Amino acid sequence: MTSKLSLGRGDLIAVPDARHTLEALEDISVLLTVAKQQVP
Repeated sequence: MTSKLSLGRGDLIAVPDARHTLEALEDISVLLTVAKQQVP
């Protein structure tokens, strides 16, 4: 299954919990952050 998204400046996306790739059409910088989920 392949999905393609076009994101602009300031857009956010949840990264899937599976193998994935990122392809940029121009020079970019990417900030990756991690959020810990609480287990009930």
